[in-house]
Amino acid sequence: MKLNQIFIVLAIAAVGCSSNVNSDQGNVQTSTPNVLQETRPVSVKFSKESGRSNLIDLLYSEALSHDSALNQLDREIGFLAKHSFDSLADWRDYTGKNAEFFDDAKFHLQAIRDTNLCKEGRAFLDDIIGKQKERVVHLYQLDSNIQHDDRALRDFHNLLKLVVANNRMENYRRNEMPNAETFERILERHEVLTGKAKTEIKERK
Repeated sequence: MKLNQIFIVLAIAAVGCSSNVNSDQGNVQTSTPNVLQETRPVSVKFSKESGRSNLIDLLYSEALSHDSALNQLDREIGFLAKHSFDSLADWRDYTGKNAEFFDDAKFHLQAIRDTNLCKEGRAFLDDIIGKQKERVVHLYQLDSNIQHDDRALRDFHNLLKLVVANNRMENYRRNEMPNAETFERILERHEVLTGKAKTEIKERK
C-alpha cells in the first residue's frame, strides 16, 4: 500500500472516530484528561527509558478507553503487525535454511583440493544460487513491500497517537490555564512591599 493510501485510510478512520461519539463521550472530549488531573513536579519526565509511561501514550490510552472507533482502529493496527510477523514465519525459516545451506556449501568446497574439481563445484554452486534467486525474486519483492508498508503504518500510527494525545492535551490547556488575576495579585503585592521597603530605607537613613 502506498504512503498516501495509508494516510487516506487513517484520515478517514480519524474522522470516523471523532464522529462516532455519544453524548457522554462528547463530555469526555472537552474535559480535562484524568492523567493530567494529578499535580506532578515539573522535574518529572515521562519516558520509557526511565520506566515511566510516555505522556503521549498515557493520553492516547485514555482516549482509547473513551472512543470505541479509535480503539478498534488501534486494535486492527496491532493485529496486522502481529499477524504479518506470524504469517511470514515460514518465509523467514525458508530463507534462513537456504542461506545456511549455501554458506555450508561454500565451506564444503574448500575441502576439495583438486583445482579443476573445485572450479567445477563453484560453478555448480553459482548455478544453483542463481536459480534459487530467480525462483524467489518475486517473494523477496513482496517481502520488501510489506516491510516498507509496515514501517509506514508504524509512522502513521505514531502520528495518530500524537494528534489524538494533543487533542486531549488541548482540553487541559484550555480548562486548566491559570487565571491572570493570580499573577496580577502577586505583582501588586510585590509593588506594595517594594514601596514599604523603600519607605523603611528612607526613614532609617
